[in-house]
Amino acid sequence: ALNIYKSACVDDSLDIASIRKTKSGEEDLTVAAAYEQIALTYFQKSKYKEALDFSRNALKIYGVFLGKENASYVRVLVTYATILSRLDQYEKALSSLHSCLSFYREMNGNESEEVANVLFHIGIVQDKRVDYEEAMKYLTAALKIRTSIYGNKHEKVADTMFALAKVFEDWGDNDE
Repeated sequence: ALNIYKSACVDDSLDIASIRKTKSGEEDLTVAAAYEQIALTYFQKSKYKEALDFSRNALKIYGVFLGKENASYVRVLVTYATILSRLDQYEKALSSLHSCLSFYREMNGNESEEVANVLFHIGIVQDKRVDYEEAMKYLTAALKIRTSIYGNKHEKVADTMFALAKVFEDWGDNDE
């Protein structure tokens, strides 16, 4: 039932994007939002190449209409980087994530959930790159922020602790 719902969401978002493009004659922010939703749906279905295409299209439109120093653009850029990571394009993912980190630090300071989220994703990418020391550094920083925001008993804190445990395990497995 969930897969049928997700497919319907993609179809609805494609319809919305198509209608908006037809009505206005060009892509606009509504089309970008529809592309963003389609990218997220494809990502959840592990269809990363499709997700990458739609997130790239959303970024292009948001960049034209809002600029690259905009929260909507940066939000999609985090998704884009996460997709790149799933496609083993780690350097591109890290470059995008570091851009997002700079933006969120400038906008929100160093102790926001947005900063913690990007630090978390950088840590995950570093783990995939087998750079365990860097992974630990970023995940520990994310954990510190999330613990200060949410306390010890929150899903995001648990997710970060789980990621740290995985890095320890991967690091140990790699030493053998």
